[in-house]
Amino acid sequence: MDKFFHYTSVKALFGIISNQELWFSNLKNSNDPNEMYLTCEDYNQYLNNMNVNPYHGTPIILDKNRLMGCPYGVSFTTLEDDLSQWERYGDNRSGVCIVFDIEFIQRYLEENYQFNFYFEPMKYTETEKITLISENISKMPDYKNYKWETHWPFCALYYLIHYSEARALFKDEGFAKEKEFRLFFDPIEYKFYHDTLCLFQGSNVESIKKSYQYTKDIIHFLEQDKKYALMRNGINSYFKLDLNLFGKDKVNLIKEIILGPNCEQDEEELKGFLSKHGYNPEIRKSKRKIR
Repeated sequence: MDKFFHYTSVKALFGIISNQELWFSNLKNSNDPNEMYLTCEDYNQYLNNMNVNPYHGTPIILDKNRLMGCPYGVSFTTLEDDLSQWERYGDNRSGVCIVFDIEFIQRYLEENYQFNFYFEPMKYTETEKITLISENISKMPDYKNYKWETHWPFCALYYLIHYSEARALFKDEGFAKEKEFRLFFDPIEYKFYHDTLCLFQGSNVESIKKSYQYTKDIIHFLEQDKKYALMRNGINSYFKLDLNLFGKDKVNLIKEIILGPNCEQDEEELKGFLSKHGYNPEIRKSKRKIR
């Protein structure tokens, strides 16, 4: 089983545990200045190059009708006890590295709330990006008797999801060494369930409505639920996942906590703090030596 590491500050860890919240921040404010550079026109050009018809204009239509949102997510890496990660994201080696059980999070939400967060590795090369779009296109429903007024909203949702995924996962090749994975979602995707799809009649409308309601129960994603905080890159918006939703099973959320090379946090105090809030992960010190 792969491990996924989230480097952060002791202050951030305190906030996650004290407030029982995992924040999903706006991905366009990441460390890559080109983040979210993929426009609808760019994505549409990929589709044109693949000779995808007749739906390839959908992303631009969605954009012109102000239906495009912005993905929100949390970043992880497969790099364990990595000095560059400590320096860049772990409070200059004085922070912590939280090892979340991503498989547990996804499985628990799917089994109990019929909802999936996306969790995927970043795509850095042009080959990886084309492969992702090709795989998504292959999953598109085959509407042999296509009728615009009947099939457009369902087709639009597929492209909305695919385009959102591409924007969340496309990153400059210069960041490839970070081995980044993202757990993310797009608020507009679920708003689209309610505002568009539920207006149309079809065999799966009830299941769509049910899924939408489950989503509302799990994570607040409407505009009025968006919050703001001072983060590493300045003032940034975020949505929160309530960790109390996991009940007693939340003990499985965090597998380990690694203290940074320069972290002065007392291990027994940290253990007591975590236990008080229902967590019991292994705590260990970084093996990185700082000269």
